[in-house]
Amino acid sequence: MKTLYVMVFRSLVPVFVGMLLISVVLFELVYFFGELTRYLDDEEVRAGDYLWVVGLYVPLAVSYASPLSLLFALVFTLSSMYDNQEMTVIHSGGISLVGFGMPILALGFFLSLGTFYFDNFVVTRSERMRNEYFNTVFRRDQVNRSEVVVAVTNEGKRLYIANSFNPETTELKELSIVDKDDIGHVYRRIDAVRAIWDKDRELWRLQQVRIFYYDSDGRVTENQEVIKVDQDINEPVQSFATNNLPIEEMSLSAAYEYLNSLKQRKLPHLDTAVSFHQRFAFPFTALIVSLIGLAMVSRFRQNTLLMGLLASIGIAVVFYIFRLYSGIAGTEGYVPPWLSGWLGTLFFLGVGMLLFFGAPS
Repeated sequence: MKTLYVMVFRSLVPVFVGMLLISVVLFELVYFFGELTRYLDDEEVRAGDYLWVVGLYVPLAVSYASPLSLLFALVFTLSSMYDNQEMTVIHSGGISLVGFGMPILALGFFLSLGTFYFDNFVVTRSERMRNEYFNTVFRRDQVNRSEVVVAVTNEGKRLYIANSFNPETTELKELSIVDKDDIGHVYRRIDAVRAIWDKDRELWRLQQVRIFYYDSDGRVTENQEVIKVDQDINEPVQSFATNNLPIEEMSLSAAYEYLNSLKQRKLPHLDTAVSFHQRFAFPFTALIVSLIGLAMVSRFRQNTLLMGLLASIGIAVVFYIFRLYSGIAGTEGYVPPWLSGWLGTLFFLGVGMLLFFGAPS
């Protein structure tokens, strides 16, 4: 059995790697030409900057291409073995499809785990870098995404205004804090270039600070400049999260805190919750295509490569469409967000298991 499995993996892995490279190139070309018009319309954008943006898309392309590449490699390898009567010999030797396919399913499972960690430690960072660099190069207006305005604490007597908030590093940039007295007059304003959350002391550390004091007529009475200061500002980090930050660019811990902050502040959060659960469910696509690929090829005795590939791709397309509409159902509130995020994965995982264990040997 060990020799058989080594032979299968020696045939499967090179096809998978080759197909992965081809798929990534195709995804890159689609992205390159999709944004090409924007690049050509902006004469100030340099070719090197545009190519760097395209290059930062590679990790996301790898994530998308991995399940499809595994599906193609699996169907191609097993179809060749059926066409060469190798599978007939294997089954004649008493090895069922289930016994033969277990190491391949193990490969799909470990690839799913690898995809999970790759998505949450590599893709999130590359996407944040790509979007930030893209918006810088093309000078897109990011007010809706980065502006943070929070008017809370002391019954509305303190107003926070920041240009941007990074939930990954819990850092505010260009923060202004406006304090009002009992009758609503502004008596102090604190401006800071940066504010970093100190988890141990549970307060914000302000850097490069200017403090302005105002009289009852609104005139500045005192202007202090402080290079670095710790202010008694302990407003929780969650208060600075807006309801339109891209959760795809956050780590799981930051995404979890961000989602909780939306719930606590009773802001729209269904789409964010669905995306959060989909980040756990999507990596299992590799395991699903392993089940489906093994089952589909074994059901066709003639033209196994063509029929197995078409059937597997057809089911994969249905899976992505099903996942899309289940996500819409969750964002519209028809089903709970956790069920919306996992529905497509659980359904097709069940379908794949039925096809696999019911496949003829």
